[in-house]
Amino acid sequence: MNCKNCNSPIKKGNAFCPNCGTAVEEKKEEVTKTVEAAVTPKKSKAPLIIGIIIGSVLLLTIIIVVLIIVAVKLYFQPLVNEVNTNTSTYQPTTPVTPSTGNGNTVPSTTTPSTTTPSTTTENTMVIGSDEYGYLTLPGKWYTFYDVSGTKSGLQYTKDSIWIVSIDSMEKTTTISAESLAKTALYNMKYGDEKVENATGATVKVGSYTAYQVYGYYPNDNIWLVEWFFEPGDGKVHYISVEGNDRTSDYFKIPDSFKLKK
Repeated sequence: MNCKNCNSPIKKGNAFCPNCGTAVEEKKEEVTKTVEAAVTPKKSKAPLIIGIIIGSVLLLTIIIVVLIIVAVKLYFQPLVNEVNTNTSTYQPTTPVTPSTGNGNTVPSTTTPSTTTPSTTTENTMVIGSDEYGYLTLPGKWYTFYDVSGTKSGLQYTKDSIWIVSIDSMEKTTTISAESLAKTALYNMKYGDEKVENATGATVKVGSYTAYQVYGYYPNDNIWLVEWFFEPGDGKVHYISVEGNDRTSDYFKIPDSFKLKK
């Protein structure tokens, strides 16, 4: 650098010219760049990192939700299909005979009772009400209340083995014969009690189409068959028969159903 007054050379760092004593001035451009470099902050990478984290979390959440939806659909669809697609018809002259699912009837060891009295020579009795509908029972049956304390509907028992239940409830957007049957089938298959051969089918109760659910409870040696149907009175009607002989005519009792006496 040279002195602006006498053009004598000046060493870097000197404040005055050694020849004429003129004060030395630094270039404003260099000072400005030095000041700007000192006061200008560096751009933070934190917002970018946070954006990446948030985006990853949202993507992971979407993936989890999709997987849950797919899993639920795969889990419940077989139950829906089982009730909706089975179109077997219940014939009044053919007792309910559940099978093992491979075309063979359940081994006789599961139904040891062969002493069920014939229903063809017994007198009959009519049970029910205008609220629930009416059934004709063969022989003498007695009013029965479940040990659970349930008071809904009517229950009758015979020989301390057989139980017939009849009930009804108002049909709503969430309560239908189909929805109740699906719930019953699900409870049979995945409930706390051990149930074998749990099956759903679309059958006939008299002249009405019904959803039937049945299964075998080996711990009690009991077959339970349930019917859910809508006879057109704005209600969902329910009938169940349970006993230890799957070939008994008692399983044909629901075919006697009538809305009125």
